[in-house]
Amino acid sequence: MTLLDILPSLRSVVTPRLDPAVWPADTHYDDRGRVTVGTSALEDVADRNGTPTVALCDVELQRRVDALRSLFPFARVNVPDAVLGVGDNSSWVVGQRLSVMVESADALATALTASVAARRITLHDTAAHVAEAADRFGADVHIGRVVLDSTDDLQPLLRASGRPVDVMLDVRTGEDADAVIAAVVASDHLRLTGVHWCPSARFDNDYGAAIGSMIATMAQIRYDHGVIATELGLGCADANLAAEIDDALDDACGRQRFPRPNISVDPGESLLAGSGIALFRIDFVEPITDGHTFVWVDGSPSDALTDHAVLVNRHPCGPQATATILARSGREIAGDVRLPLDVHAGEVLAIPLARA
Repeated sequence: MTLLDILPSLRSVVTPRLDPAVWPADTHYDDRGRVTVGTSALEDVADRNGTPTVALCDVELQRRVDALRSLFPFARVNVPDAVLGVGDNSSWVVGQRLSVMVESADALATALTASVAARRITLHDTAAHVAEAADRFGADVHIGRVVLDSTDDLQPLLRASGRPVDVMLDVRTGEDADAVIAAVVASDHLRLTGVHWCPSARFDNDYGAAIGSMIATMAQIRYDHGVIATELGLGCADANLAAEIDDALDDACGRQRFPRPNISVDPGESLLAGSGIALFRIDFVEPITDGHTFVWVDGSPSDALTDHAVLVNRHPCGPQATATILARSGREIAGDVRLPLDVHAGEVLAIPLARA
C-alpha cells in the first residue's frame, strides 16, 4: 500500500506520473485517480463512445492548427475526418471554422450532422463512396468540393449533384487526367476549380516537383479549355517545408505565367500524432507467470501507437507486472508495459498515439 492509497486526496497535488513527452498536453490524473484530458475523464469517453475509440486533446490540436495557420497564413486548413465524432471535437471544428477532408459516406454524414458548413467539406475517396453518398443523401447533399481520382468517379458524382459542385483533379490520376478534365469541363454543373496532390510514388515527398507539375497542369487546362483553376491542394503538407512550398509556388507560377492559386493544406493523420489517445477495453487477462502477463483487448495493432499504456479508471498504485497488450487476433499492440498486478477484464486501457 502506498501513501496515495492511504490519503487519496494527495493525488491532486503529487507530481503526475504521465510523461508529457509521451502523452498529449493536459493529460493528468484527476482527484479520483482517473486519467483525464482537459475536463474529460477517459473512462467516461470510453463508456460514451464505446471501444475501441480515440480521444483527442483540444489543446494539442489547437497548437498544431495554429502552427499550420501561422506557416500558411492564407491557406485553408483541412482536418482529417477522424477528428469528427469524438467528444466535443465536432463543435471545436465548427467553432474554429476549419474545413474537413472526408473519406467515406459515414464521415460525410458525421460532418453534416455536426453542422460543418458545406463549403468547408471536401470529399476525397473512391467512386464507391461517392455513389454511397449519392444513395444516402440524394440531390439534397451539398459538398463543398470533390477530389476526383478517376473517370470512374464521374457518373456517381453526376448522379449525386443536384446543384453545382466544385471539383479538384487528383494529379495522381495519370493517364485518366485528360479524360477527367474534359468530362468535368463539359458538365453543366461540375466546376473544375483546381488540382490536388498527396505524396505518392510518382513524386515521393518532393513538394517542389509536385507543385511544378500541378501548376503545369493548371496552365495546360487554361490553354486547352479556357478555364482558370484557382485552387491547389497539398495533402499531408509538412509544416517544416512551408518556405520550400512557398518558393516552389512562386517559381512554378512565374515559369508558367500562371496566377498564384489559393492553397489548401491537408495535414492528414499527422495532425493527430501526439494529440490522440487510443482507448481499448480489456477482454481477457492471462494469469501472471514469472512477473509477466498477456492482456487481450478489443482493438487492433497500429504503427501510430506507442509502447505506453495505463488503466484509465485508477492511479497505478501498488504492485505491478510487465504486460504485453494483444489484439483479439493475437497480434501485439504494445509490449513490455507496466500495469497493476490486479488488472482485469472490463477495464479500459489508454495508449497514446506516437508523435510525428
